[in-house]
Amino acid sequence: MEDKRLLVIEGEFGGALRIAKRDGSSLSSTLRSAWDGVTISPLVSGRSRAVVSASDPHFCLVAHVTQAELHEVLSSVDLFNGVANRFLWGCVRRGRKMPFPEPMPEQDVDDIGRQLAEALRFAHDGGEVSLSPEARHVWGEMYGQITSDEPGALGAVTARVEAHALRLALTLSLLERSPQIEKRHLVQTMGILDYCHDSATYLFGAMGADKTSEQVLGIIQGAGTTGLSQTGIRIALSGHIKAERLVMILAELQTSGRITQTTTKTSGRPVTIWRAKHG
Repeated sequence: MEDKRLLVIEGEFGGALRIAKRDGSSLSSTLRSAWDGVTISPLVSGRSRAVVSASDPHFCLVAHVTQAELHEVLSSVDLFNGVANRFLWGCVRRGRKMPFPEPMPEQDVDDIGRQLAEALRFAHDGGEVSLSPEARHVWGEMYGQITSDEPGALGAVTARVEAHALRLALTLSLLERSPQIEKRHLVQTMGILDYCHDSATYLFGAMGADKTSEQVLGIIQGAGTTGLSQTGIRIALSGHIKAERLVMILAELQTSGRITQTTTKTSGRPVTIWRAKHG
């Protein structure tokens, strides 16, 4: 099959996130691979349960979820392992109540369809799209701004912003049937990214914004080169922390480069030891 494009509209994203949390679920890794465009394997197809693979996929997911459900079902692991930052988060609410909405005029629908068809033909036949000289200069200035590190959950969900930026700018240029990404496309992209960053700040900015992270770090630092297991850290905290919350904090500290982990095989389950990173 030559066409590897797939657009998924998921009206109940909370249900998908619940599936991703189940033991043995591969949905989380599949979403990451699909966004990266690498081979997705294995997939199960049809009643025969045949195992198939998808190579060179082009995947886009548009999903809807309420803020309360998102915080309930988005696991701490997915928050820091790259699933969350493969999405552009946008907070939306209904602008007005219309009990009897009027349909869009057919002429407008036809015009939009015609313009999209022309853009698709151009994208298919136009070849590689590069940055114009002026756009390259603007991108160089933008890059340092959009790749600056942010702490905590907000930093974790916005860590791929530069990749999103180029994809958005490319899409905008192709919609205009432009042979290059121009400065105006990058300016428009920054407007979209600013909105998405504000949305992510609203959704995730307060997560982990307490003193517990520093307390956990202090306990690990106090263990020196011996380090501590997750169980040992919980004991040091007198058990006054949920296991899922501790997983989130450890992932955050590791992402920020403040701690490291090593896994040791035992006769039973492997043991992960956390140590403070010095220097």
